[in-house]
Amino acid sequence: MIGGDTAGDGSDNFTGQALNNVTGNQAAVLKHQFDEDLYTRQIYCLGKHYNQALEAIETNFSTFPVKELQRLGYWHQFKREAIDEISKKKYHKYGFQTTKLSRPLIIARLVQAVREHPELFNDIATLEEMLTFVRNEKGKAEAQEGKHDDLILGLAIAHYARGQEIDNPPAEKIALPETLPPDLRRDLEADPAALAHWLSQHKKYN
Repeated sequence: MIGGDTAGDGSDNFTGQALNNVTGNQAAVLKHQFDEDLYTRQIYCLGKHYNQALEAIETNFSTFPVKELQRLGYWHQFKREAIDEISKKKYHKYGFQTTKLSRPLIIARLVQAVREHPELFNDIATLEEMLTFVRNEKGKAEAQEGKHDDLILGLAIAHYARGQEIDNPPAEKIALPETLPPDLRRDLEADPAALAHWLSQHKKYN
């Protein structure tokens, strides 16, 4: 499971927090002042390294990372519910959006996880951010002036998005046509999200 906080709104850093989706333990941390395309490649490689991890990347300031991951064939991404403004029908969009409603929720879940399972958090930079993450005079949880909370928000997104991965276990194995090129077959069999996307375009194999 990987959560990503993108640069914007006073922050120049792109971050990624990789978690063991079973235990919640921090597995890897990414933080840098990337260009968007380089950040997306790093997140892509991180997801591939960690067993095609579900990736939940923030889309508040740009949808480029999410769309670039799709272009690269990485379909195992967090889906949020949206409503079409014309038809009023619900549909799903890739990426996590931090809003006035979702931000307090993901932070509250992270606070609970830290309080109940402090042993899961082992990255020094993340822990240092937690020491300066406070509530301002209006009660909003944020970094103290001059400090950062990029790693905290990436971690909060990752912990929140874990629920989507747990709620969607891998589908049963599907027999792919023998005529598929061997490389494509191997890629589809190794990546459940890519397989689901391929099947949606080739419904006769569902």
